[in-house]
Amino acid sequence: MPEEAIRPLPFHVEREIPHVVAVGRGSVIDLRIRLPERLKGSASVSAGGKSIPLHRHRAPVPLTLAGEAARIHSGLVPLDEPLASTTVELHLSCSGETVRLGRSLLIPSAWPRFPNNNRHGTFYDDGLVVVCMTTYEPDEDRLARQIHSILDQSYPKIMLIICDDASTTDTVGFIKSRFENETRITVFRNERNLGFYHNFERALSLVPPEAYYVSLADQDDFWYPNKIADSIARFGPETDLVFCDAAIKTHEGETLSKTYWTARRPYCGPLDALLTLNTVTGAGAIFRRTLLDQALPFPPNLGGAFHDHWLACCALAKGGIEFLDQPLYDYIQHGHNVTGHIQSKHAGPLKGMLEDSSLVLGGFLSKTAASKAYAKRESLSHVYWEWYRQLQIYTKCLEVRFPDKSLFIENARSMFLGKSPIQALKEAHRRYREAGLDTNNVEVLFARANSAAGLED
Repeated sequence: MPEEAIRPLPFHVEREIPHVVAVGRGSVIDLRIRLPERLKGSASVSAGGKSIPLHRHRAPVPLTLAGEAARIHSGLVPLDEPLASTTVELHLSCSGETVRLGRSLLIPSAWPRFPNNNRHGTFYDDGLVVVCMTTYEPDEDRLARQIHSILDQSYPKIMLIICDDASTTDTVGFIKSRFENETRITVFRNERNLGFYHNFERALSLVPPEAYYVSLADQDDFWYPNKIADSIARFGPETDLVFCDAAIKTHEGETLSKTYWTARRPYCGPLDALLTLNTVTGAGAIFRRTLLDQALPFPPNLGGAFHDHWLACCALAKGGIEFLDQPLYDYIQHGHNVTGHIQSKHAGPLKGMLEDSSLVLGGFLSKTAASKAYAKRESLSHVYWEWYRQLQIYTKCLEVRFPDKSLFIENARSMFLGKSPIQALKEAHRRYREAGLDTNNVEVLFARANSAAGLED
């Protein structure tokens, strides 16, 4: 009998299978498995009675496993809403063999809901706006100024939830001392640092069901008195989210720009364009509380996920988005912003990875043509597995959480989950140009990343 026929199935799990997954109304497990090139036939993973085919990827650089050539196989395992906590076993099948990959505990929610200790009496009613602010190592003076600007809104029915991400300074103590008699503030502190994406998820999980609208706040901006009232006035019957413009200022108060959109104009759809490059700024956004029923818990984060991007996609899938072309707050630009206002056209998590529509990553550039080609393949692979893959996860989660919006999600599905994504991305580029949507040609970059590391034909 040939040696290959008796060798056990060799494999390596490239991305750790999570021990616990908060599913909500649906989520995914991102699987990436390295298998030898010599194995013939397709690979698949079974989970919860479902069989998910794994897709074989191009190799931008040579890969090995146990001394032989290998390829990456990947798949997104869809998870339906669990009625209660349960476990799912994952098994890999290839070349007639089946091996156990691991087990994940599926739970309905990542966090407990708002604690049942309503100290606000009869404060709650249909018009309540809950502002969710996250903090981490804030400047105390700027934080206090921002809190005052929120509490001093012309809109009267406001509750402020502040979630501190395990700052080394006593941020919670400062807020409680500075605003000792303010009953509209509730402050929480994470036991460990979650990062801004999951810290906002934590803050949003604390929104009480009595809230009608939810707004997001950074720790060091400054809201104009009519920010909430004017934003609410923009809502129509089918609107789920409104976001406004901002003036860009230094922390000394110098105006850098009277608009956030100095190089490109925001757009409110279509969904595939919003997925490709987000234009909804979280600090300017307010949305209906019912959006959280689909948006929470947040999808898995590969490192490039942004809370406002995910919320905007959910809002567009659920109803609609409106842009209020009016600056209603000061966005304070300084060296410690998580994202910052970017003067160039290249915004979002791909900042630093774009130069026109070609890939030039600082730190990978080198002198020889061969090393430049290698660096480009490595860089495109990074774009594929970090940024494009994140949008695949978003798209799959939207598909699971909004099952009645299949046709609405169709273009996004073709671009991020289809069998011919390169063609779909090129077609999207044509559509965006005809519609005058400025996506910074990110879809072109994604097409090139697919050519380097995407699915094999």
